[in-house]
Amino acid sequence: MKKSMAISKPDSQHPSNSTSAGATRPRIVGQQHRIAGRPSGSASTFILGALLIASGWLAPPSALAQASLGAISVQAPIYLQLDSRFPSGQRSRRELEARTQASQIQRWFRVRTQVESRSVLGWIPEDHVLTPLKLSTMVRLKVSVPDRFAPHVDSIRQTRLPVDSPLVVLDQLGSWMRVRPLTDTALGADSWVPTSALRRDSLEQSRKAYVVKRSDLRLQPDKKSTVLSQVHAGEMVLVTQERKIGSRAWIEMRTENNTPMWLPREHVWLATDVDEKWLRPQGINLELRSAPHPTADVVTRLKAEARLEVLGQRNLRWGRVLFDKQTYWWPMSDEDRQLENARPSMTLSFEDLRQRKIFDQVKSEELGLHIVSAQGVFISTDGENYRRVERFESKNFPLSLTPTGVVIAGPYRSNDQGQNWEQWIRWDRLAETLAETEDAEAFARMRMAAIHALDQDGRHVQAVLDVGKGRKIRVETSDQGQSWIEL
Repeated sequence: MKKSMAISKPDSQHPSNSTSAGATRPRIVGQQHRIAGRPSGSASTFILGALLIASGWLAPPSALAQASLGAISVQAPIYLQLDSRFPSGQRSRRELEARTQASQIQRWFRVRTQVESRSVLGWIPEDHVLTPLKLSTMVRLKVSVPDRFAPHVDSIRQTRLPVDSPLVVLDQLGSWMRVRPLTDTALGADSWVPTSALRRDSLEQSRKAYVVKRSDLRLQPDKKSTVLSQVHAGEMVLVTQERKIGSRAWIEMRTENNTPMWLPREHVWLATDVDEKWLRPQGINLELRSAPHPTADVVTRLKAEARLEVLGQRNLRWGRVLFDKQTYWWPMSDEDRQLENARPSMTLSFEDLRQRKIFDQVKSEELGLHIVSAQGVFISTDGENYRRVERFESKNFPLSLTPTGVVIAGPYRSNDQGQNWEQWIRWDRLAETLAETEDAEAFARMRMAAIHALDQDGRHVQAVLDVGKGRKIRVETSDQGQSWIEL
C-alpha cells in the first residue's frame, strides 16, 4: 500500500510568499501536499485572448521559447491555419513527419516597441502585422524566384520569375502573395511568391488603407454630414483622394457602385504610416512572443496604435497533414532540437531560489524529487542543488506533482519526473467552455493561479484561473485537458 507523499514545510521559504514572516501555509490536494507561494499575485501569464476568431484559436502563451530550451517533447501542436490563435490538439512528431503532404513558410519579424515607457523586444508573425506590401497594388521582385502555382514551398513550375519583374497584387495568404506578372503585350499566368522576395513598387499606384477604428462613412468630409454606412476595424479600403478641411484630414473611398464616402484620416493607416523598418499591429491585443514560434512565451500584448521597429526576420516552416478528412498545419522547424544544448543549464541552491522569491513548490520524499517555481522552474534530487528547466526560461508556473512522478507546470506535463515535457491542455476546448460566461476583456486579464492533480496519473486536474478584479474561475478536466467543465 502506497503511502501519501510527505512534504515538510520549508523553514527558509521567502517571507513574501507566506501568510506572515517565517510562516507558510501548506495545502493538501488528494495525496499531494502543496506549499503555496503567491497563487493569485504574479501568476504565470496565461492569456487566452479574444475568442471566436474566425481563423482558429490562440496558441498557449507560456511555452517553448526556441532560444532557451530544456528536454524536447515528441509531441507537436496542430493548427487549422497558420494564423490560428489556438491549437486544435497535438500529435506525435514522428506521425506528423510521416503524414506531411506539403510545406509552407511563415515569416516572423523581430521587433522593438514601447510599452509604458519601457522598450520591449519580441517576435510577431507577418499575418499579424501591417506591412507596406499589404497596402500595395503593385510590387516588384527583389530576387529571381521559381514560378509557383500554389502558396506552398513544393508547388514549383519549371519557369522562374526574373528579378525586378513588375507584378499586380491579386491576393495575400500569410507570407505569400498571389501576383500576376505584367509584360508589354499581355498578362502572364498567376503565381504565388514569398513576401520576403517582394518590395512595394515605387511607381504611382492605387492606394489602399487599413481601417484601425470603426468609423462612420459620411456623404461629405464633415463630421456633421449625413452618415451613409460604417466601416469596421480590420477592413481594407481603396482610397480615391485625401483632403484636409480645417485642422482635420479626410479620406475618400468608393463603394462597388462607385458611391464616394468619407472617413477621418486618423481612423486609417496608409502606406506612409508603415515602411520596411516600422510596422503596425494588424489587430487588437495581438501577442508579441519571445521566439518566432506560435507556442513561445508571450512577452506582451500590443495596443492597436503600437509602432513596431523591425530588427530582423526569420522564416518558420510548417507542414500540412490530413487527419479524419480535416487539414491541419504543424510547425516543422527543427531549430529547437539544435538549440537543446545551446547553453549550459543554470544550477542554483535553495538559498538562491529564496532570493528570487519562490512562487510555488512541490516535493516528494518517496521519489526524491524537489521542484520549485522561482522566476523559472527548477528541479532537484537532493533538495540542495536545483537545475533550471531551460524551456521555461524565467517564467513562473503553478506546480503539481503526483505520487507516480507526473509533474505539471502550468500548461506542460512530464511523465518522467521532469526529464521530458509536453503541452497537455486543449486550449480550444477550454476556451469553448468559458466562452458563454466570460467576455474578451476577462480573457485578456486571465492568469493561471493554481493547478492540482487529483489522481495518480495526472489526468484528473483542477485549475484556478485569475481573471482580475478579485475574480477567480475554477475549472476541471478528467481526461488530461481534452475537455473541461467550469466549477
